[in-house]
Amino acid sequence: MEHTNAQQELSIIKQMVEKTRKDTAESGRFFLYIGIVSLIGTITVGILEAASMQNWLLPALVIVALSSAAIAAAIMHREKIMNPVKTYAKAICWHLWLACGCAALLILFVFPFLRVYSFSAVPVLICVIMGIALYSTGIVLELPVIQWSCLVWITGAILLTLVTGLPRIIVMSANILLGWIVPGCLLNRTYRQRSSQ
Repeated sequence: MEHTNAQQELSIIKQMVEKTRKDTAESGRFFLYIGIVSLIGTITVGILEAASMQNWLLPALVIVALSSAAIAAAIMHREKIMNPVKTYAKAICWHLWLACGCAALLILFVFPFLRVYSFSAVPVLICVIMGIALYSTGIVLELPVIQWSCLVWITGAILLTLVTGLPRIIVMSANILLGWIVPGCLLNRTYRQRSSQ
């Protein structure tokens, strides 16, 4: 009797994870939209640095951070309207990204100004945080393409410690492209194929 109940509970949990995969991650929208905004921001920062316009860096970073937060909030709001059923896996993923987003904001805007570390460490630490978020999301939702994209971010973090100047912008842009946008496109394609069947 207990064995049957345990199997039923595991089946329900598996169904909830599957629903969350379909509703939240497989559309790929989150990764695509955040990736595009981050890529534009990274390229903008690179242009500002190349043009020696350091006084515009902070406003550019604030705009990217606010845009990313607005996109995440809009996606969450849309998900609540389209799929009012809140699954445990979905809640874990949104809270994970909220926590990692808050950590990224502290890394970017607070700790360098408090002189905990120099601004050159910011991209490295951001890459590590994104790697953790992607790996955890991939595990929870059982999406290998997201889970393994964390390797892009961790590799990028290591490369960022080895280069300076323009190559850092190239590495960060590659991280965003290969670690967010490409997986988002793959998930979106899978989602559309399954939706059309």
